[in-house]
Amino acid sequence: MANLTDLVRTAASLWASAPAGSDHALLSLRVGLRSYFSTYNCYPYCRIEFRPTGPSQQWHGTPHSPKYAENSMEAILHFQHFTELACKSILREEHLLLADEASSKPVILYKLLKGMSLNTEEEAEVKSIEFTTALNRLCTLIEAGLVDPCKYGFIKDDKMVLESLNGLRNRLWHRGIFVLRYDALDEFIGKYFFPLMGKLVSLPWYAEHETYWRYEPLACGLDPITEIQRIFQEPRYDFEAVALLKELGRAALLTPPVRSIFTLIDSTKLDSKAEGAAAALADNGLASRVLNCPVCNKLTLAVLEESESGWNSETNTEEYFYYVSAVECMYCTFSMDNSLGIPVRYRQSIPDYWAPETN
Repeated sequence: MANLTDLVRTAASLWASAPAGSDHALLSLRVGLRSYFSTYNCYPYCRIEFRPTGPSQQWHGTPHSPKYAENSMEAILHFQHFTELACKSILREEHLLLADEASSKPVILYKLLKGMSLNTEEEAEVKSIEFTTALNRLCTLIEAGLVDPCKYGFIKDDKMVLESLNGLRNRLWHRGIFVLRYDALDEFIGKYFFPLMGKLVSLPWYAEHETYWRYEPLACGLDPITEIQRIFQEPRYDFEAVALLKELGRAALLTPPVRSIFTLIDSTKLDSKAEGAAAALADNGLASRVLNCPVCNKLTLAVLEESESGWNSETNTEEYFYYVSAVECMYCTFSMDNSLGIPVRYRQSIPDYWAPETN
């Protein structure tokens, strides 16, 4: 058994070669997106209503459940981690010592100044500067024209967004006693973070690795990130539209991409299992029919039905009424219940599963 020191030393670079920017930034971004998109799904079978005077939440349970708190916290922590690593990567593009601290280690400092490689033990001795220091340093260099303002001027323009995200992260990390209100989280991410994110992922060292964080194109043709940004350019917060887009995004990130013959074989197996599960629901009378999913396009979206009974006084008989209660994809896990309507703006892309003519 290895001792603690040896175990820690086994940490290695994520990539075989590590140019500036090849860090965990995009992995954190993907985790953050998955968590944010899950903030609606963690409230199944409940209705959340927002009025112009403020949020009025009607839950089956307590407001801001532990699951919502977990997902919103993960989103903030990982989005901040992504932006911190991205800002430091810009500094390292200029020089490693703009983002790292090694002044107390003369040999390491010399090697870094001369562009020499460090061994594993020396790498462990290098300390990264704090985010606030990195952000202020980067903005100062941009303002002085020493870091190209044409390429990176957006960092200075969006400094308040970066500082706000870091402040939210610090309140979570160091105090751990707050959670952003549901609609406030949507607005912060859709109106402020997503536009900044789009600029950061366009940095050359991230742009070529889009598959590490981005979902595959959705069958319905909607891009959840783009659509959410568009909604927050409008004067009114469209809760239902954002909730639907988040569920589409959540399922899209869980849909396994097919990029090789091996994943094609695995995908075929999953297809068969999911199609069988959806068909079984229909055969057992739990689903009225099976449709193509708006996310993965597999014939695995089960339209689930429930019934209610009522007494007909004219015929003195009990009558049953059937209605669609939810839809659920057995492949990518996309799901929604009938408390969430299909916004009119998206009905050309997604059927209104609850409308009588489609039941």
